Amino acid sequence: MRAIRFVLAFVVGFVAWHDARAGIDVNGDSFDDVVVGMPSESVDGEPNVGAILVIPGSGTGLKQGSAQWITPKDVGIGPLDVQKGFGERLAAGDFDGDGFDDVAIGCPAYSVAGKKKAGLVVVLRGGPSGLRTSGVKKWSQASPGIADKPDSEESPKDSLENFGRDLVAADFDGDGRSDLAIGVAESFTPFHEKSGAVHMLFGSKKGLRSARSRFLHFGVKGVPGSLGVYDDPNGADWTRFGTSLAATDVDGDGRSELVVGTKMPYDADTFDCALVFKGAKKGIDTASVQVVPYDGDASSVHESLGTPNLFVADLDADGFGDLVFGCPEQSAADELGAGTIHVFRGTAAGIDPTTHVQIDRGLVAVDGLAVQGAQFGRACVTGDFDGDGVPEFAVGAPGDPIAMHPSSGSVHHFSTGPALVSTTGDFTITQEDPGIGGMAFDVEQFGLQLATGDYDGDGFEDLVIAVPGENVGGGAYAGVAHVIYGSAMGLDLAGSQLLSQIDLLASDGPEPGDRFGAVLAR
Repeated sequence: MRAIRFVLAFVVGFVAWHDARAGIDVNGDSFDDVVVGMPSESVDGEPNVGAILVIPGSGTGLKQGSAQWITPKDVGIGPLDVQKGFGERLAAGDFDGDGFDDVAIGCPAYSVAGKKKAGLVVVLRGGPSGLRTSGVKKWSQASPGIADKPDSEESPKDSLENFGRDLVAADFDGDGRSDLAIGVAESFTPFHEKSGAVHMLFGSKKGLRSARSRFLHFGVKGVPGSLGVYDDPNGADWTRFGTSLAATDVDGDGRSELVVGTKMPYDADTFDCALVFKGAKKGIDTASVQVVPYDGDASSVHESLGTPNLFVADLDADGFGDLVFGCPEQSAADELGAGTIHVFRGTAAGIDPTTHVQIDRGLVAVDGLAVQGAQFGRACVTGDFDGDGVPEFAVGAPGDPIAMHPSSGSVHHFSTGPALVSTTGDFTITQEDPGIGGMAFDVEQFGLQLATGDYDGDGFEDLVIAVPGENVGGGAYAGVAHVIYGSAMGLDLAGSQLLSQIDLLASDGPEPGDRFGAVLAR
């Protein structure tokens, strides 16, 4: 049956996801690399300090025993007993245009200027030997040229604004260099707590700079909505501008649009909207911001969605980026938290809300069943796994119970096409499948994070599936990652690779609670 499904996927597979580039290459060797954030990693015996790993690609795939290991000490941050959660967010892009991808590391729990949890973003440049730990740039609301300050109306001593709570890199101004959008849980007055905001830094020959930086939030001229507290029946009473970020070239003009998730109500029935800011020569345009409700203005009875995640892709391969809301907390087939995705078509005029398509496992045409707490839609990626020029679509469901094991997790594979997401020949991947190392067990969260790239340079993109809850040796929840390599027949489960810190590092091994794979760079 699985062989038949792979053939079907080969015949009808049809999608494009990455914004004008596929994969991450920090050392410029033409093989894509994987960048892993481990915000729960213990360093020098201190728990939850955090670290990142760069796993280089090669002609034989991801290289074991040669990962680059970077901790806060390596980039001049400390003391370790104060600073926590290094690597909680990651975004990759070539900010200086030198041909090597750079990595922005979000540390939203970091203290800045004596303010707890003000947040910090560390930017490391790529180079022939990988990420450079010299010439590190550190950005916060205390940085010169950055709007606002690391303070808060909530507490005179703490900030709690979490600069860097989400990151996305893309070329918004069309100059050939990546720019960076940074989410912050900005509080403007005691009555406008956690209203949220987004800082934008633009690339240059010297990397990211504060010149021309933008500070977007409700209340800025041209931005729909206003600062305020809304009466959400599920208790999400903050507007949360920038709760999730994404970027793609929606209108096909060569510049990426910035997509900002919010809790702003669209109408009496629908909360949770995305604001689409048009890319422009000067950076971003607030003159014609588009509002897209998660349900396409279907007048849905409002229900708890948690925090929808935003994903973007040219799903129908027409040259216009499309928009996906991943709603892992939404109900499907009356199963709480089964999860859904909502898909919208991009056009020359922007996102078309009338093209709204909802996909979940409650649909008869979709493989598998809607299960309470499965969290289908928690992660979404695409990759051209069969090399035919039309990539496929993968959706993580890390709460899926497999073989009677709660939250073991699964990944759903779809084709795409004119209907955006196709349910023809779709199938599910779990750790119970032959060829996938290990086996399903409780709370492993297979599919919590996903990434794609051509790690062996054979022209077929490959899929990384994070399993941060996997036990490794004596390390409970130490975490692993599966790498499933692409082929002419699609994903080759029989040739999958299992990676853990044992395989990658001599300097540090798996420890309880490390949760390797909890964050993957995009």
